[in-house]
Amino acid sequence: MAPYQLSVQDALEHFTTRIEGLSQEEVMHRQSKYGMNELPEKQKIPEWKKFLLQFHNPLIYVLLASSVLTALLQDWLDTWIILGVVVINAIVGYAQEGRAEKALDAIKKMVKYETTVVRGGLVLQVDSKELVPGDIVLIKAGQRATADIRLIETHSLKMEEAILTGESVPVEKHIHPIEGEHLPAEQKNMIFSGTYATYGRGKGVVVATGQNTQLGKISGLLTDIARNSTPLIQKMDDFSRKLSFAILGVSVLFGLITWYLHHSDIQEILVNTIGIIVAAIPEGLPAIITITLALGVQNMAQNRAIVRKLPAVETLGSVTDICSDKTGTLTKNEMTVMELISPDANLTFTGSGYEVTGKVSGNLNNETIQRSIRIFNLCNDAQVYLSSDESKLSGDPTELALKIMAIKSGHSDENVQRLAVIPFDSAHKYMAILIKEQDSNLILVKGAPEKILDRCSLTSQDKKALTEKFNQKAAQGYRIIASAWKSVGSTVETLNDNDIHELHFAGFACIIDPPRPEAADAIARCHEAGIIVKMITGDHIETAGAVAQKLGIKNPENKVDGNYLESLPDEQWPQVALSCNVFARTTPHHKLKLVNALQAQNRIVAMTGDGVNDAPALKKANIGVAMGIKGTQVTKDVSDIVLTDDNFATIAHAVRLGRGIFDNIRKAIIFILPTNAAEALSILAALLAGGTLPITAPQILWINMVTTVTLALALAFEPTADNVMKRPPRNPSKPILDSYLAWRILFVGTVLSVIVFALFNYALSTYQSIELARTIAVNALVAGEVFYLLNCKHIRHNVFDKSFFNNVHIFRAIGTLVILQLAFTYLPFFQGIFKTVPLAIYHFGLALLGGVLLFFTVELEKFVMIKVLRLG
Repeated sequence: MAPYQLSVQDALEHFTTRIEGLSQEEVMHRQSKYGMNELPEKQKIPEWKKFLLQFHNPLIYVLLASSVLTALLQDWLDTWIILGVVVINAIVGYAQEGRAEKALDAIKKMVKYETTVVRGGLVLQVDSKELVPGDIVLIKAGQRATADIRLIETHSLKMEEAILTGESVPVEKHIHPIEGEHLPAEQKNMIFSGTYATYGRGKGVVVATGQNTQLGKISGLLTDIARNSTPLIQKMDDFSRKLSFAILGVSVLFGLITWYLHHSDIQEILVNTIGIIVAAIPEGLPAIITITLALGVQNMAQNRAIVRKLPAVETLGSVTDICSDKTGTLTKNEMTVMELISPDANLTFTGSGYEVTGKVSGNLNNETIQRSIRIFNLCNDAQVYLSSDESKLSGDPTELALKIMAIKSGHSDENVQRLAVIPFDSAHKYMAILIKEQDSNLILVKGAPEKILDRCSLTSQDKKALTEKFNQKAAQGYRIIASAWKSVGSTVETLNDNDIHELHFAGFACIIDPPRPEAADAIARCHEAGIIVKMITGDHIETAGAVAQKLGIKNPENKVDGNYLESLPDEQWPQVALSCNVFARTTPHHKLKLVNALQAQNRIVAMTGDGVNDAPALKKANIGVAMGIKGTQVTKDVSDIVLTDDNFATIAHAVRLGRGIFDNIRKAIIFILPTNAAEALSILAALLAGGTLPITAPQILWINMVTTVTLALALAFEPTADNVMKRPPRNPSKPILDSYLAWRILFVGTVLSVIVFALFNYALSTYQSIELARTIAVNALVAGEVFYLLNCKHIRHNVFDKSFFNNVHIFRAIGTLVILQLAFTYLPFFQGIFKTVPLAIYHFGLALLGGVLLFFTVELEKFVMIKVLRLG
């Protein structure tokens, strides 16, 4: 039997222990048998290996291969620049992702506490790692549990378990055995490692330590989970493999063709083939992608989202499902009184959380209402200190909510004398105090509504009416707390359970963990963007459904709880994962299976959370989002993104930014690749014709370098399109470039190569100077890129709209490139390296004419393909 199913005596016997605790000899024996109360060390990846892993990418392999090939050509400038790009790319990635995986270390820190134990009849303080099954442990308010413990004695004990179960309010504990199979959230006679006491005290027997605790099982899940590659990396890997094979295939093919046509020797064929490869490889692309992502990181940081891993910037923009923790993310994790209802009046309150601002509507002067407010204010152990500098709050969240409600209603702490107190206990489910009054003393009581009604002098009809009101409000997701009172003689100064009867009912408060005001709007934006939001919580299923409805989550009636999920066959998980959007009373294992079920159907999943119970699912998800304020270190360390404001609205905004970043990456790709295509096609045309190459390898490198650091980089600053959140999520199975964009690259590359080749041959035949012809060809190629950059502002529609001038970086980049090209053409230093000669204005006019021709050709192609043929 499980420990929670055993009686107190059976639990002691099962673990061979006694009330006075274990002897020191028995502790030593059990430590050797069970091990220490700590989690095993995870083998860490050496720093040098983490750095080398930055090179584990197909596109990087292509770049390294290209550097070897340029070295064979003895073009050392090309070689060192390409190697420099690769190394810089690795350094940026290593710096951004350099934090080691610390999830297990963070969990271990949570159990490094002093624990109060009873051993050999003595109460001792010991290091928590020394605990063994069978130890008798004492716990009181403010202390953290450091093992899994079966309670054998409680005194109003409440445990905060949100970190493990997601339960938004402290859980009342008892010692009675529980029949049947139950999830940890329902094991009310157990306390678990990592949770802490908010009220009362208790005693229990340790039933599990280290890896065998619920916390330890979660750490085991983390160990077994491998991270998924992000969509961007998957697509870039696939794109890079295809591109590299295509370049090698075409290069070898044309090498064989030129050998057949012109009978060139092997060395010349090899040199020409390497030249084609160097021309076709987009060595600046990884750097541009990295820089675009890094700029996205900065942008997100300014919008309260700290990115720990560069590809996560884009991944958020491709998610199809956001599985969000409720408590603290969609809600404030601050209980709030929304209504106060008495038999003859009621009040409603605005404001949320523990802020004392807000309006009170209703008959505040009603006598019964005033009495109920006074009971909730005085029969209360929470403390609220308000000041202009900093407010301090301490106590149970429900009692804090009642205190704030009283303050909103104009009540302050009265200087009353408490004569006696009955603390809240799960057995009787009420708290009562006896206070000194001028004429007669008063008993003030608050507690569970059904318990209060049983002790009030009410007619059966009145009780029935109140019960209906309770049920109605509970169905709306409210937690109900009732109040009552009784006048006793001035000589009465003691209080016991027998005194709590024949009470006068005062009223009841409707309390809820309120949704964040901006969360509903953010969810609506996600729905508009085609993203499904799923709410996951440790709360009761009816409470979860009511909150989901307030938040606007789709189909909140399609809800399931942990008990249902526990019995769900594996083959039915995918269907439930897709059809249900509210998951209540979930365990870490359930959350992990939910992510797996969605990913198995090619969904891109973002998982948010703040507690240890969320960590496995965060690690498994395509994108893990941790809460920066209330989140545990565990969740932060396994996450990809940390929100500094714990706000779901920040996720929605990050999705928008992520989509814009992907757009800019795709724009950079379709801008860079046509240049390489034009360079390669120009060389291929020359080889086929048996003529002179229109551009040399150093000139190719110059073009690629200067256009990448100016024009391509400017695309990283393109503002996010207005309609980006009205598009559906991208299909994860589709490549980074669809067939239309592949056509665009080939079309532009072909047109640009024809323009360059035509101008080169015109200049060569007219001026009989290879240096002049090549200088015109290079400037024509650069001019074509300048005008094509403007085409790339909009991929699928014309650029003549209000956004034409919305990126000032484009025009700065063009100005910088003009200066660089003038230096390339006229400065002796560059003339010596690149074999260029000065040009006349007429020659620049030819180059500009070629650029203008390309610009209008591409705009015409957009019109024909998109508007007329509707192929894009």
